[in-house]
Amino acid sequence: MKILILVGYTYPVVGGTELASFNIAKHLAQHGHEVTLVARYSAGFRSGIITQIGEMKPYEELYDGKLKIHRVKIMPTMGGRFLSQTLRAFLLSWHKPPEVVLGFTLMPTCFSAIIVKYLLMIARLRRVPVIAWGRGSDVFVTPSRKGLIGFLIRNLLKFVFQADLILAQTPAMLETLVKMGCKKGKIKILGNGIDLSSYSEFRTKLNNKTVIYVGGARPAKGLLYLISAVNKIKNVNLVVVGGWGEQEYAARALAESNTKFIETVPNDSIPCFLKEASCFILPSISEGFSNSLLEAMAVGLPVIATNVGGNPYVLGDAGILVSPKDDEALRKAIVKLFGDRKLLEEFSKHSLERVKLFSWDAIIDRLENIMQEVKK
Repeated sequence: MKILILVGYTYPVVGGTELASFNIAKHLAQHGHEVTLVARYSAGFRSGIITQIGEMKPYEELYDGKLKIHRVKIMPTMGGRFLSQTLRAFLLSWHKPPEVVLGFTLMPTCFSAIIVKYLLMIARLRRVPVIAWGRGSDVFVTPSRKGLIGFLIRNLLKFVFQADLILAQTPAMLETLVKMGCKKGKIKILGNGIDLSSYSEFRTKLNNKTVIYVGGARPAKGLLYLISAVNKIKNVNLVVVGGWGEQEYAARALAESNTKFIETVPNDSIPCFLKEASCFILPSISEGFSNSLLEAMAVGLPVIATNVGGNPYVLGDAGILVSPKDDEALRKAIVKLFGDRKLLEEFSKHSLERVKLFSWDAIIDRLENIMQEVKK
């Protein structure tokens, strides 16, 4: 198939959607599909967030030319991000129409995908189906904004729901989309994937009382609640990998000597840190589908996570769910886990089994079937 993928940013920018979009494009290309990925270009990211050696390239061809990546420079005007990406995607589609368009995040990227669809219908009399993939905050947070911006977003989403198919990462996201006005029969569930072969040599030994957190210090991630919980427990250490964001300085100020901060590291180095811990904690206040949760499960880490968004769906029986914004609940869960060696080992085994459901092979096979369906 000829596949066009639209996303805000992609690797080497580090983030859940950025890494997922690149990995999906990569695996589709490796399966023999012709993939064109259109993202935004920016050299203005904080040092360490971009992990690729050298500068971000405006254009790349990978996997024998099966994957072409266009990073579009943004027009210096109002709506420049939307206009730049939409125009480039349309021009590329005009010369070589895709068979399927896959958009990551409902606004504004999937809005661009729908515009490209209708432009091709008018200019080329060509019907190209669009799959819109909800990712997290674009479903759970952005539409709830107040004022004129929120009003516009909620109405523009009705236009996005004209996509031929909507993908939700979790059952919770599906139900939220239905409440927003999307027809339930148009939604399928498909989460992120993970390359399990990259984790086969990394396995936690569960031989210490170290808990680990991987992610940013944005308010939605709940890092401050985790630090507060660990401050109350003797002989337990916390390792924070990443920790950049609006609450970075507050997190460092709150932390005591049993918390260690490690700056953003290349994604392929994360398993080295994970395997040195005995528990992974995800204290999110809001969460779509957590890639870091999959990574922790892939090394066999027991998990404590908040009962929000996609966490229950991903975690299954591999750990403990607690209420968000509750440092005392986190503290009790940590104490319970480290006080019961049998429970620790049981959750570790369940993590290794559960994560197999989200291997890239399984996810890509399902995505290919979905794309074939929308083409009919």
